Amino acid sequence: MPSDDGLLPSSFEPEQVIRVLHKHGVRYVLIGGLAAALHGSPQPTVDIDLTPEQSGANLDALASALRELGATRTTDIHNLRPPNDRNDFIERVEVFFSAVGEVDVLREALGVGGYAELINDSVAFVLSGIEIKVMSLESLIESKEVANRIKDQLALVQLRLLRDELNNS
Repeated sequence: MPSDDGLLPSSFEPEQVIRVLHKHGVRYVLIGGLAAALHGSPQPTVDIDLTPEQSGANLDALASALRELGATRTTDIHNLRPPNDRNDFIERVEVFFSAVGEVDVLREALGVGGYAELINDSVAFVLSGIEIKVMSLESLIESKEVANRIKDQLALVQLRLLRDELNNS
């Protein structure tokens, strides 16, 4: 639901974000809550977290995709603007709002590493007919253990149960 100031997304449509990223050829690994949901976690999520491959060309493609989504950077509330190019991805975490949801761009997943480490341990899922690379369940658990926020501690209960179910089947 949109906020009174219009800064929050009006809906959460991860499939639309995935389609636009795919259209622009962005190389990334999906991490965070949506990755956990694809693995079977019932925890709700309201954003997309991703770790892109860090080449300049790929970050330029990511900026183009985010512009197409109408996403604006949220680090400076007085200077909301879409990303221009690779130079807009300098922080460890960059947060962008769009009409179809929040997109969080992380240089690395805590405790696991960046794109190179994540892609080697990723799992392929198909979402809206598009194959995407998703952080492995074990890496999700490791990253949430390191982050150790309250929301991560809550998610860990479900993720460990999922892991136990998979190991016992």
